Amino acid sequence: MNKKSNWIGRMWFSLFLFCLVGCFIQQPQNNAIPATNVLTERTIVATRPDNSQTPTNAGTPSLTATPALTFTPVAAALPTATAPSTPGVAILEECPTISSAVSPRWPNGSVFFSIGQMIRDNPSAYLLIEQPGIWAISSGSFDRQLVTEGLSNGILSPDGTKLVDVHFNLNNTGQEAVFYDLVSGQSQRFEFASEQGLFPSVKWLSDGRVQYTTNLGQILGVGETREGIIIDPVMQQITPFVQQLELPDYDFDPAEVVYQGFPSGFAAIDPKGELVLYTAGQESDNFHEVRLLNLQTGEVIWQTTSNTFGSREPEWSLDGEHALFVTYQPTEGTPYGWTKLVSVSRDGVEEELPPQPFPQSGKKHITSWTRAPDGRYIFYSVQEPQNLRGFILDTTTRTIGEVCDPETIDFVRDERSIVKGQWVANDYFVYRVLVDREGQPTHSLRVLDIANWTTQVVFEPEPGQGVNLLGWAPVETFQSH
Repeated sequence: MNKKSNWIGRMWFSLFLFCLVGCFIQQPQNNAIPATNVLTERTIVATRPDNSQTPTNAGTPSLTATPALTFTPVAAALPTATAPSTPGVAILEECPTISSAVSPRWPNGSVFFSIGQMIRDNPSAYLLIEQPGIWAISSGSFDRQLVTEGLSNGILSPDGTKLVDVHFNLNNTGQEAVFYDLVSGQSQRFEFASEQGLFPSVKWLSDGRVQYTTNLGQILGVGETREGIIIDPVMQQITPFVQQLELPDYDFDPAEVVYQGFPSGFAAIDPKGELVLYTAGQESDNFHEVRLLNLQTGEVIWQTTSNTFGSREPEWSLDGEHALFVTYQPTEGTPYGWTKLVSVSRDGVEEELPPQPFPQSGKKHITSWTRAPDGRYIFYSVQEPQNLRGFILDTTTRTIGEVCDPETIDFVRDERSIVKGQWVANDYFVYRVLVDREGQPTHSLRVLDIANWTTQVVFEPEPGQGVNLLGWAPVETFQSH
């Protein structure tokens, strides 16, 4: 009786929260809004390498086709483990060797980033950007090139040729979306009036448009309502949208949303817009699931149990064939259990990953994860009290190595340094790591060569400064004349 009353109380609380937030969200207009201003900027010129696709000059953006995610073994692999093996998994004890190469070692393209002042008390937080600008280092040279002074942040498009950033304008009278083309050096600016609600988010759509969700509404047992705008840089239009997801038994924790300010639960739509992975629950607060649902038919294709909710959305492969996420498995001594990585195909077939929990993650939660384009390697991070330790899992050889640096082990409370990163290619991973430079926390930008278990220092700012890593793109940059 108490469990059912608690469920009903949570449902009414979520309805109250949903209505309260809706009162402060500006209602979308019915007509398309033309762009108010289009700017042109030429700071650099970028070209694709000869072995990559060349974008077309047609009016519609050209999106590079991404190969399907497969799990076929390739030649590259983590080195043979020298440490004793745990059941089913081999462990590498040594950190990657720092390469002494005098030129970048990754195959092609450029790494994009911005620079700011480190917040000493919280080196994993956002940087204080004092001088706007996005920089790039290309595979042909370590020379740092200024890409544009108009942006300091941005999200790369799926084909890696464009950046977009949505932010409030200088007068704080509205918001603007800035698109920057890394190939042509041109930028577009779209201004619009909008108020942010709960958990605003920006993502690229597969057709080259950008979806800006200004508000996320959640109702227990019912589903989600997403409101926002679609920005089309080709047609130069801004169109309002409302998306309603009917998710049977949809479950999340309203108290986590209100009192902690964090999202709870998730509903992640695949890139094709046909499937959704979401958190579900029954009347008992002790029973939770993750379900794969067909949005058109309402069929539950696959489901698994989880001890509680995750707040981090699953990572869908770019082709929408597989999703990677975590579930919480019950264990004694921890309130939520240990986190288990799960990979499932869009057909509902769960992949057999190496035995879990992985070392270092039995009593610590896996907080982030990302998979190489061909599916062989998985990078995941484990939250320590003050640090974020990163690991590479080879799903073929079942070997795990830590992305660490011996000189930084004693820097923060005798723990290894904070690591965050993204994939460059199947066997290369670009990341930033926290190091000690003249007694000050500083980011070191590096590229990991997984096959040789070596890492290359790409860039380090002045002591006390940090790097905001935007990612890798298949374009080479050079100064225009």
